[in-house]
Amino acid sequence: MDNDSEFENKFCTEYGLCLNLFYRHPDAVLIVKDDLIIDCNSSAIELFKLDSKEDILNKSPYELSPKYQDNEEDSIELGKKRIDQALINGYNRFEWIHKKSNGCIFYSEVTITAKAINGERFLISIIKDISENKRLVSRIKESEEKYRVVFDNNKAIMLIVDPNTQRIIDANNSACGYYGYSKKDLTTLRLNDIDIAMEDKIIEQMLLLNKSKQKNLKSKHRISNGEIRDVEIFGCPIEIRGRNVLHLIINDITDKKHMEDEIRYLAYTDTLTNLDNKEAFKLKFQDKINKAKYKKRKIGLLSIDINEFKDINDNLGHLVGDEFLKIFADRISSWSDSRYLIARYVGDEFLICIPNINSYEDLIRKGNELSKVLQNPFEINKNTIFVNSSIGISIYPDHGSDFDTLMKNSNIAMYKAKEKKDGRVEIFKESLKETINEKFLIEKYLREALQRDELYINYQPIVNSQNDKIIGIEALIRWKNKEIGVIPPDKFITIAESNGMIIPIGRWVIKTACQELKRLNKIGYEDIFVSINISIKQLEQKDFSKMINEITDEFGIDKKYLFLEITESIYMKNLQNIYYNLQDLNQSGIRISIDDFGTGYSSLAQLANLDVYKLKIDRSFIQGLHLGENNSKIVSAIIALAKSLNLKIVAEGVEEYEHVQFLKNESCDMLQGYYYSKPVSGADLELLLEDNS
Repeated sequence: MDNDSEFENKFCTEYGLCLNLFYRHPDAVLIVKDDLIIDCNSSAIELFKLDSKEDILNKSPYELSPKYQDNEEDSIELGKKRIDQALINGYNRFEWIHKKSNGCIFYSEVTITAKAINGERFLISIIKDISENKRLVSRIKESEEKYRVVFDNNKAIMLIVDPNTQRIIDANNSACGYYGYSKKDLTTLRLNDIDIAMEDKIIEQMLLLNKSKQKNLKSKHRISNGEIRDVEIFGCPIEIRGRNVLHLIINDITDKKHMEDEIRYLAYTDTLTNLDNKEAFKLKFQDKINKAKYKKRKIGLLSIDINEFKDINDNLGHLVGDEFLKIFADRISSWSDSRYLIARYVGDEFLICIPNINSYEDLIRKGNELSKVLQNPFEINKNTIFVNSSIGISIYPDHGSDFDTLMKNSNIAMYKAKEKKDGRVEIFKESLKETINEKFLIEKYLREALQRDELYINYQPIVNSQNDKIIGIEALIRWKNKEIGVIPPDKFITIAESNGMIIPIGRWVIKTACQELKRLNKIGYEDIFVSINISIKQLEQKDFSKMINEITDEFGIDKKYLFLEITESIYMKNLQNIYYNLQDLNQSGIRISIDDFGTGYSSLAQLANLDVYKLKIDRSFIQGLHLGENNSKIVSAIIALAKSLNLKIVAEGVEEYEHVQFLKNESCDMLQGYYYSKPVSGADLELLLEDNS
């Protein structure tokens, strides 16, 4: 994580774990990543008798345990088994022995939940101190006399129940206070008079509890004023004066359950529309598939996209856009059958699952009905809004046997419908895979590329022409999507610029490249510079230069080793919109380069005005050196021009020995291309630097 606020934002947004609930949770909560504790709540600090959160952060959770558990098994080995079980099932609950900072040992019940967010694996561990319950049960078994003292005066809620009749034969003072009855009145009741969840099955469940690995039951109890409370019941059979009875300890978990319900709501609900989110929909859809497979039924999956939603946001603002999405969701819900599943999947895309379909024609008819309903005008804040919606349909099992495949195919059909721009409904067929407009797929998956951790950076070395030593690197973004494979930058960068994604993607590239430069500095390569390509859209952002300076300050990078490459086409734009950013960047020490020089419309006055540090000759001229004298003259002229302006010059696209010799003879300062190295990962770059030293 880059910092605390980014960590908190990620968990609020992606996991649904409301930080307010996290910090208020009555039990200790640890968040673990890569076997290290990266956050905890105040209950954890109190439970482990720590002075502050810093005493536990970046420590292994095994440091909170003694060397061995009760069964003399090594804590680390046993702990790894418990965590492996959580990773397999997504969840694991077990008893454990922990150690406080003062050396005191205590028993606990640990609940581990495994979550993957943006490709990173997190473990959320909730630790409940059950030492008191352990001690109570132990004391009860030791002696009846001690038991009576413990029973009557203990703060824990305790009942003694006849397992044959369910009659409550004894209750301690805490139980009387909790249920609101005198001991005389409470002992006239049967357990199923207060337990409204399991009723007659409660005794059977409690007896089974002692034969299983489960340690407690959750139920609902009614107290004297009629209020229903959520409870957790611990129990064991004991013998009192030769009579077999059940000893129950009841914990009130109403507040805890409310918090868990709220966390569950945040994790599985789209809070804007109150529909299921994509995680909830996927789980429920899989359940539908399992039932349909057993009954040999078909399921329809509808992907719905609002064609004009971006225009609503751009022209009327995001508040109107949000209100529109709420009404749009309500209209889908009003049209839908109670058996359907509905979700807001992402942005302006909605999903509907229609079970037990009879035919393709029936599903298309339903899609057309919905399309007409959604074409009716929307009235929002005195604005009348008309939209068309594109609906794509896939069918289980005809078009796929799992959610991901069906989702992909319904999206292909939806984008085919979108091409027609008139709210059409399209059902998937294999031929669409060949004809679907590639641009729509790229745009769709690009919106989630950062969240899915699909983007990465390769680095191409830049060498000093005098000695062939690596003096810099260019950061080159790459994208690999599991659905459509590797997408070249020239295909997705223009789309990112048109839909605004270039802003968050560009920030990620700058931050990642600076992080790599800092890593190289730490291992001894302190004079390496990094070049990063910058889009005009980024330069038009008012706070662009501020953002760059914040990132370089965060990593402690000397600003003179950061080069921002802009294309000559920038001069065809309104310079007033970007001049401030470039001037501010220059003043802070960051260097500006002109990329692809020779293909645009730069003037000498503009080069001087922006205090450009270096020019990069476009690869087309370098690769054409062998084609004729004209290309050679152009390259020579560009180098001479740069020298006359005291600018550094770099040639890219250097692939042949002849290129190298020509450029060195012309005194070109820096060379870049496959002759020296293709773009490589950070790890491979380090190997290149070692070999080049």
